[in-house]
Amino acid sequence: MATREQSRPSARLPVLVVAALVSLTTAYIWSKVQMAKTLRQVETAHAQIRSLEEERDKLTAAIAMNKKPGAIRARAQWELGMIDPGGTPAKAANVHTQ
Repeated sequence: MATREQSRPSARLPVLVVAALVSLTTAYIWSKVQMAKTLRQVETAHAQIRSLEEERDKLTAAIAMNKKPGAIRARAQWELGMIDPGGTPAKAANVHTQ
């Protein structure tokens, strides 16, 4: 019986080594997968940031254009059908029907 008990610890050593190697390999691969996933999310966020910056620039330009007095007047005449106080009704009607 003594020989059986002595042989068991030496038989467990390769199993423990293999289990440790599998665990370490799994942990390494899992960390690499998580890193790749995080990098993809960062790239997606950067693309969204660029898109939002372009949209902000376009909106800022549109605001600047719409603040000009000529643009305000043209929009009032075209969209709201407003007439210039010094203009004639026929002139305003032509602007609105265009």
